[in-house]
Formats: sequence, C-alpha cells, structure tokens
Amino acid sequence: DMIISPLDGFFRFFQECWRILKPSGTIRCIAPYWTWAGAVWDPTHTRSICEATFSYLCLSEDNPTFDYHLPFRFSIVEMSYSLLDEWQGRPEAEIREALRHNVNVATEITCVLRKEVMP
Repeated sequence: DMIISPLDGFFRFFQECWRILKPSGTIRCIAPYWTWAGAVWDPTHTRSICEATFSYLCLSEDNPTFDYHLPFRFSIVEMSYSLLDEWQGRPEAEIREALRHNVNVATEITCVLRKEVMP
C-alpha cells in the first residue's frame, strides 16, 4: 500500500519507517550534527538535525505544544555523537556543555528510535 500524506518529507520518511518496522522495532538514524560546519557547507544537507529534532517524532506529555498529531510515534532509545578529535576522551559533562555552547564539537548525531504502537 502506498501512503499518501500531506506531511513534510522528514515526517513522510519516518512514517514509512514506522510502517515497515515490526512492533517495538528500532531504527538507527545518523545525521550531520547541526552545529558542525560540514552540516551547512554540504549542499545535500537540507535540514539541521539536533537532539530536539527527534523529539517531534515522540509522544510527549511534557510539551504537547509541538504535537503535530502524527499517525505514528517513536520513543528515543539512545542518542550519541561522533566527536571531533579534540573532544575525544573529555568528561561527559564537559562534552554536553560544549554541545550546547560551541560549534564543531560533534560531526554526527546518532539516534535509535523504537516504534511505538498507536492507540
């Protein structure tokens, strides 16, 4: 079956992933991190991806303002980063602080999402 959707391409992609995943199946998403220079100089990168980007795919009782009432939902299982060499081996608290306030700390973000059953 073909899904016809008025959703933006980002959401259509994840809608199709959700459709083909088994219940509780997971998908590992790897994207250029939004504050890495390479995320903007590559013309094929069409969207900035950060931690909050993935939250739009998840049920959130904390922040219902951004609920787009999607016909699919995920939960975040894991989130990690590919760090530039100068940040390798530093304490996690320092890295988290740097990710919030500096550019060129991480080159990629990886998020593992789990398919949630819709009510």
